[in-house]
Amino acid sequence: MSVIKGKLQYDGEGESAEAAEIVLTGLEDLIAARLSDPEIGRLSSRFQNLFALLARHHEHVGRQRILSLEWQLFPALGFDAEAPTLHKMLAEDPEAFADLVTWSFRPSTAAKEDTTDPVEQENRRNIASRAYGVLHTLRTCPGLTADGSLDTVALRTWVMTARAELAARDRARVGDVQIGQVLAFAPRDRDDSPVPEAVRDLLEEINSSDLERGLRIGIYNKRGVTSRGLLDGGVQESHLARSFREQAERARAWPRTRKLLNGLAESYEADARREDQEAERRHQGLE
Repeated sequence: MSVIKGKLQYDGEGESAEAAEIVLTGLEDLIAARLSDPEIGRLSSRFQNLFALLARHHEHVGRQRILSLEWQLFPALGFDAEAPTLHKMLAEDPEAFADLVTWSFRPSTAAKEDTTDPVEQENRRNIASRAYGVLHTLRTCPGLTADGSLDTVALRTWVMTARAELAARDRARVGDVQIGQVLAFAPRDRDDSPVPEAVRDLLEEINSSDLERGLRIGIYNKRGVTSRGLLDGGVQESHLARSFREQAERARAWPRTRKLLNGLAESYEADARREDQEAERRHQGLE
């Protein structure tokens, strides 16, 4: 293990393709050791930096090798993990995205498969858990160009191909929810709407409540963890609710987007009332 660790002591200085090859070989050796060494926990915090290095040198070391490593080591990355090469591939390849949804979720109508072999059941659970984790840390919208803008044709092609694949695998509804959550990371237009025009047009064209539900979940979850004073109440949520109401008014030409934005406003209005009530209870010394 000490030899492997020596290969992984990249400190970010003097970066080169040769360094990336050394790191890649070290990680492959780590996997070959079956991750059984107790010191693996000490290395896990370095994986994100190492994967970023490999992504920058993917042409030299080989993209497929990196994809294999990120997939196998993904469970060791911890909360809010990033697997840059794997995530980029999913945003480019709708069939690969459909594979992960297929592994993560059961079909809508097909009978439950007979999996009496406990080893096979455990393997399937592990794959499903890993695929789900990769999906829910995907923050790259399909159709994104090198300059950060959105290619509307590429976006539409990806979405339509993914939906066709998922429908063929009996996962149309859950697939739409997952696609919607990815669309939440589309870059904003100049009007600063959380739903850019290219996505608004897709919502009107596709007319899927599941896709819209996924997008709403994705936008809501993007906010992440918040902090506030004990007596602040729902000031933050009230501000967000007003912003979504204003955006909804500007989206009159896209009825489905307008409904989605108003729904987000209602959610934040409810959150604001709850935070106000809790702050008032604290003010009165009831909590």
